[in-house]
Amino acid sequence: MYRLLIVDNETYVVDGLVEYLSTQELDLEVLGVYSAAEALAWLNRAKIDILLSDIRMPAMDGLQLQQETMRRWPRCKVIFLSGYNDFAYVQEAMRQGSVDYILKTEGDDAIVAAIRQALARIEDEMAADSLLSGAKKRMKNALTLMQKDYMLRLLSGDRAALRSVTRQFAELELPLDPNLPVLPALVKIDEWDRQLGPSDRHLLQYAVQNVAEEYLRMSTVPFSFTYDWSRIVWLLQPNGLHSLDLSAPDSDAWKLTSRFAHGMFECIQSTCKELLKLSVSIAVSAKPVTWSGLESQFERLRTRLGRNIGSKQQLVLDEGSDEGAAAALPDYGSLLRKCELLEYYLENDLRDEFMQMTAALLRSAGEDLPAERMYYSLVPIFLGALGAERVRPEAESRADLSLLTRLDLHRDWSAASEYLLELAEAIFDVRVKEPDNERTELIRRIHAYIGLHLAEDLSLTRIADVVGHSPGYLSRLYKSQTGQGLSEHVSESRLNRTKELLAQRHYRIPDIMKATGFVSEHYFYRFFKKATRMTPLEYRNRALEGKGEPPIA
Repeated sequence: MYRLLIVDNETYVVDGLVEYLSTQELDLEVLGVYSAAEALAWLNRAKIDILLSDIRMPAMDGLQLQQETMRRWPRCKVIFLSGYNDFAYVQEAMRQGSVDYILKTEGDDAIVAAIRQALARIEDEMAADSLLSGAKKRMKNALTLMQKDYMLRLLSGDRAALRSVTRQFAELELPLDPNLPVLPALVKIDEWDRQLGPSDRHLLQYAVQNVAEEYLRMSTVPFSFTYDWSRIVWLLQPNGLHSLDLSAPDSDAWKLTSRFAHGMFECIQSTCKELLKLSVSIAVSAKPVTWSGLESQFERLRTRLGRNIGSKQQLVLDEGSDEGAAAALPDYGSLLRKCELLEYYLENDLRDEFMQMTAALLRSAGEDLPAERMYYSLVPIFLGALGAERVRPEAESRADLSLLTRLDLHRDWSAASEYLLELAEAIFDVRVKEPDNERTELIRRIHAYIGLHLAEDLSLTRIADVVGHSPGYLSRLYKSQTGQGLSEHVSESRLNRTKELLAQRHYRIPDIMKATGFVSEHYFYRFFKKATRMTPLEYRNRALEGKGEPPIA
């Protein structure tokens, strides 16, 4: 929704236009003020899309106000409204970028046409900008996601990904050379502040990547991607400045790169601690590996970082001395990765992905891993989800939660699998309902605020400030939930309260106007008569006589 600000020192002009334009289905929040000073207050407080202003006003004229407006909101469209046919003003207005110049004698239709023209220009500009920036952003985001997806496939040993490595690197614009070995490293954020939300964590992960890249790109070609919410994978190759052979993993160039990386990761740890207040542990491979050997080396790095649970600020240089230990754990490593993915699916409400992966894991039990190990690897994920206040009661009504931690109480593996899948469905059903409950509560808060503050500013911007959402989002949400615009509800609330007070003899009409937020007497009478087809006094007389409102014609 766009925002229109009307400025004129003649109150009847402002009030009349606010009332008229609010009925024109222009998808506008219409605001009215009676001086340039009041207009500046709004310009400092909220984004104004269209300014409809008188030119000749005391203290600050319309041209000066336009200059102040363009300093704050350069894309604001300005329409001048004047009672004077002054060509000099018209010329100056057009030079400064005004959309239109209208004489007050031209009438309401001319004003609406000018506003529609301004809206069309805004839409055209936004469409052009959006198409260009949106295309670039989508392309960049899609490429980043595709790069990460392909690298995750390489880490999992996907044979199809390995067969197409040269082509994929070119298509995905990866900065690494598919014909050279690669030096892998794994960075782990040791502990998160519990008060940080998902967006804050993603931002800090991005900051860690930026810090590391600043150090590593001095002598390597670095590439990184987030593996999960706490781990970042780094893949390094020499930056090509070396004249030595890079194809042999034991060459001097690779030895230099390995030593450089280990030294730089020490600096990265210190910088993250000092600037980001984050403790990070890092495992770095001492030697480069081929792309086909990346899966097993990555498992080694994961294992090395996971050995000392609770330890912080580890810096491990993996020499590759206990290959048998890493080789013995591939299936468990795969299970751990899939459990982490399940947690991600759950946190992001990806129901289908969660159900499909859980079902696949349960079907594979006994083939790759013992069924008992599989079952109890999944239990913590369910326990975490059941910890939410609203989830547990609903889940308890659909499943016996005492069975969750007791595989031995299930009839057989089929029954245990069915139980977990049913419980997952119950958890997601509750999570789907939660946003609806939140929206209902938001509407309740809005209505309560309006009911208690009818005498005050009830613009969309003010209500959005109170409930902590942007005006545009709030406008769309309110209409989708209630079927009417927020300004319509405000008008209805003021009208109903006015009727209640008019039905009580001891309230004076000026006091009623003040109590319901009407500043202009002229606008109050027009508003009330349009809604009821009676003046306030006529309504009072009928109400006191017990006749009520006249029937609708």
